[in-house]
Formats: sequence, C-alpha cells, structure tokens
Amino acid sequence: MTTTFAPVMAEPLGRLTLVHVLGELDISNYRDLSEAIERAGAGSSDPILVAFVECTYIDTSGITALVSAHRKFGKRLHVIVPQTSKIRKIFEATGLHRALLVHEDFRAAIEDATAQL
Repeated sequence: MTTTFAPVMAEPLGRLTLVHVLGELDISNYRDLSEAIERAGAGSSDPILVAFVECTYIDTSGITALVSAHRKFGKRLHVIVPQTSKIRKIFEATGLHRALLVHEDFRAAIEDATAQL
C-alpha cells in the first residue's frame, strides 16, 4: 500500500493568502505547512487562510504546526475544516476548534478574514 503525503500549496487571494493542505499531514511533511504559513505571514499583516478541505489525516506534528502558527500570527490565521471532514473530530477532541479561528467553509473564512482588513 502506498501512502500519499500532503502537498502544501499556497496561493494569493487578493490581500489574503490561501494555504491548501491535500492528503495526509504528518511528521514527514508538517514543515511544509509551517514554511508555507511563515511565507504567507512574512512582511504582511494580512490574514492567512489554511484549508484542510482535502486533508484526510493530521497527526500531532500537524497540530503542533498549527498551534505554533497561531501563537505567531494569532487572529490573522483562519483555518477551514468542514463539518464533514475526516479530521474534524481531531480538531474537536483536541479543542483546536475553540482555540483557533476555525470555519466550516471558504465563504465564512473569507468573510471573517476580509472583515479584518
């Protein structure tokens, strides 16, 4: 069985930056997420969106990367985890859905993030 690990891709979305996590996020690639968030936040005060819409797995290293990003960027960091996502239960069990700005869809995240501009 072959496991595909998450590519992490970032793209500008107006003044926002959208970071997509696809597939699985674990110790082998969590640094890609940390680096993408760091690049998105460097030299700017604009919001950062991190989408886990197509992420199928996250381990503690991925969670740690998010907590570290939250500590650095605070309310600039918006996380998208749909209610139906396979990883939503992890966010709820760890309390991340309360500690971070977690949205169920892109629309809600974009509206909240652009209200900060």
